[in-house]
Amino acid sequence: MKIFWTKEKCIGEAKKYEWKTDFIKESPGAWAACKKWNCVEEATVNLKIKLNRHWTKETCWIEAKKYVSRGDFYSKSKGAYIFSGRKGWRDEICSHMISDIVYWTYELCKTEALKYQSRSQFSSQSGGAYNFATSNKILDEICEHMKPQGNLFKRMIYCYEFSDNTVYIGLTYNEDKRKSEHLTDGKGPVAKYILKRGIKPKYKKLNDFVDEITAKNLEQKFINEYTSKGWKILNSTKAGALGGNSTKWTKEECKKVAQFYNRRVDFQHSPKHYTAYSAACKHKWLDYVCEHMVPVRKYWSREKCIEEVKKHKSKIEFMRKSGGSYNYASRNGFLNELWIYLDKS
Repeated sequence: MKIFWTKEKCIGEAKKYEWKTDFIKESPGAWAACKKWNCVEEATVNLKIKLNRHWTKETCWIEAKKYVSRGDFYSKSKGAYIFSGRKGWRDEICSHMISDIVYWTYELCKTEALKYQSRSQFSSQSGGAYNFATSNKILDEICEHMKPQGNLFKRMIYCYEFSDNTVYIGLTYNEDKRKSEHLTDGKGPVAKYILKRGIKPKYKKLNDFVDEITAKNLEQKFINEYTSKGWKILNSTKAGALGGNSTKWTKEECKKVAQFYNRRVDFQHSPKHYTAYSAACKHKWLDYVCEHMVPVRKYWSREKCIEEVKKHKSKIEFMRKSGGSYNYASRNGFLNELWIYLDKS
């Protein structure tokens, strides 16, 4: 809702803040109106002022010595970082720093992979190493230690055996999650039987992850085997029920739900649509269904920065909405050159 700022509203808005810079940053409309109504001094009379630091090469150098990487320098002393970039000193004063960029090798990827228990965890928490391993076809080798994980297309069979010859046989795409559900969800057949009889069951993994059709047949096979040996079966549903989201994703259905996301990583880890992402990966539709999405990484150049800055109307808008371009221009010493292109439409 658009606010029509009066002098009184501007003064009231300013009272919400302790610092003048916070007022300017958080309420730019009120700040602009203060200047229009010539009430800046009246509105900000009780606000504290953060003194601007006048950076020199020497003070930037002293500041930079506090940090071990450019990432730390930027996040903790943005003023010195940006100013040194404008003046072309940054490479010199950051020469002692460790690079924030990791150049992955086979050995580094192998060491990194050992930190994770599954490929999905490896991918989400160390995307650079995972992508390097995938591109160089070493993923299978460095992930040998990892526990297999199921998905929409892969299931494993397990059972819970009770000492009174009662058994529950099931199939799942996520072993750890399903084990937790059985023991904590009071509505499930295993948990109900534990409460009823006071017997702690023995968990068994009956086979590894296989495709869903094979999994359905195996579940029935194990039910038949246990039944023939005199076991009482606890299962309340027919063998082969896949559980979870069993939507049969088509190419167009995947495309449809992908429209809800702007990045592949959000689509991949969506609690609601991750199975659509899995289907798109399996059938090699991913590039098609994600073609509208913002690229994960954009490689900037002077020409791309110029095209980017033309989309914005002010320096602050450019900085907020295109931080990658802004930082690239700052690092490479041509940020001031971009301002002539602002709002030329």
